[in-house]
Amino acid sequence: MRKLILGLFLLSVFVFAGTQYFTEKELSAFNGSEGIPAYIAVNGDVFDVSHVSVWDSGSYKGYGAGQDMSMYLPALDGEVIVSGAPVVGKLVNAMSTRMVAKTKNKKLAIREGLVFDVTTPSIEAPVIGKIVN
Repeated sequence: MRKLILGLFLLSVFVFAGTQYFTEKELSAFNGSEGIPAYIAVNGDVFDVSHVSVWDSGSYKGYGAGQDMSMYLPALDGEVIVSGAPVVGKLVNAMSTRMVAKTKNKKLAIREGLVFDVTTPSIEAPVIGKIVN
């Protein structure tokens, strides 16, 4: 009975997310090579810089697309690297994970307000919802 109540509580708190979320590993696939879009993350937002002129070859001043550029902003012109680029998602920080529920069939974890199904060990756990107030 306790597990059922916990499960119902969790379902009442989580809302399925419509935003695309990227792990650092997933983001790294979008490096702008061989016709693949060039994505970069800046302060948690993921931008498609494929059509930003300074990223035409998938790199800018030696920095490759497909990574979190936040720490490099002091060395780069932040407005130029994302100028006109649409936000296509959010970057999930794998370092801030906590387990929130373990039932007979599921294990759920929260990272930065997102709910992940971590039942099967994987670097790319699927996002199944988010925490709302």
